[in-house]
Formats: sequence, structure tokens, C-alpha cells
Amino acid sequence: MDLDSRQPLRCALLLIVLAGSARGTFAQIQPPKVLDQPATVIAHLPLGGAVVSGIHLRQRGSKKYLYLETSGKPGIMVVNISKVKKPSLVKDVDLPEDVRAGSLEMIGHGLALAETSKAQSAPAVPRIINVLDVSHPEHPRVIQSFAGVTAIAVSFDFNLLFFANNEGLWILTQQWAQPPVYPCASSSALIPNPNCE
Repeated sequence: MDLDSRQPLRCALLLIVLAGSARGTFAQIQPPKVLDQPATVIAHLPLGGAVVSGIHLRQRGSKKYLYLETSGKPGIMVVNISKVKKPSLVKDVDLPEDVRAGSLEMIGHGLALAETSKAQSAPAVPRIINVLDVSHPEHPRVIQSFAGVTAIAVSFDFNLLFFANNEGLWILTQQWAQPPVYPCASSSALIPNPNCE
């Protein structure tokens, strides 16, 4: 059997080239961006000591509104959050005294229901809410605490959190870390939305 003496050398060179290109590919992968604060307060609106028992988010056209249900003195505070960093109180509406706190239910577009009751409603119970960063399961941590919270709402569509306490309305936004970016390979052209550069 006549073996070409250069064959083993060619195989070794091919392996070195492949290993080098693979190592270069892995070296180009950028790890995800780590955030110091995955959630931050972006706005605060004092509410004059009103006790908020419910928060409801509604969108009308391009405008976004919060309907804050108040207890003690039943009512609804309407807050425009279209410019989320500059919320503004649109209207403070009193409701009849026998409207039960926490009973406001937003239905359809432009309609809400509020239950009346002869029995005295229980006031909203203030509690302490801790915002936790659990993006690194090995290292969960408290980012911020809010005392005296009487109402909470979350908007996954807009990445917003809403808290109401005796200091007013707090709006937080969630910052998303960027996913890792991988270098594109020739096969990436076959994928409709490749996650590569």
C-alpha cells in the first residue's frame, strides 16, 4: 500500500485551521450586558395624601391613562401617563359615599363598574413592597423598598410597574439586558431572524 507521506501533514493542518477558526468564533461572542439596576423609578406624582386602593391602566388612542381608585373618601383620580416620565393629574372625581373601596372594575372601552354596599368597606392595608432583582438566580438582591403601599399594578406591554403609597404614585420601568450576540455563519442566511451579526 502506497501512502502519500504528505497526507498526515494535511490532516494535521486542516485540524489546526478548523480549531483556530472555531476558537475565533467563540472569542467573538459578546456576553449579555449586565445591568446595575434592572428596574428604576422614572416618575413620582404626589397625590395629596389620597389612599389609593386600586390602579387600572387604559389606553385611548395614543394616550395612556391610570385610573386610581381611592378609598376613605371614594373617588377616582385620572392620571395621564402618555409622557410616562411626566405623569399629570387630569381629574379627581368623587364617587357616592356608599361605593365599596376596591370594587372598581374596568370593562370594555370607556366603561367601569363600582359596587355600592351598605356595609363599611375595609380600608386598603398598607404594606412594604420590596423590588427584587432575580435576573441572576445565584445572587438575588433587593433593589428598592416602598413602605405604606396600598395598590400595585403591572403593565407587561409597556414594561412598567405602578405603586401607590402615602407619598403618591410611583412609576418604575424595567430595563432589559441585551441578549448575547453571536457572529453569523453561512447557515445564518437560511434562518428568517438570526440572532447574529
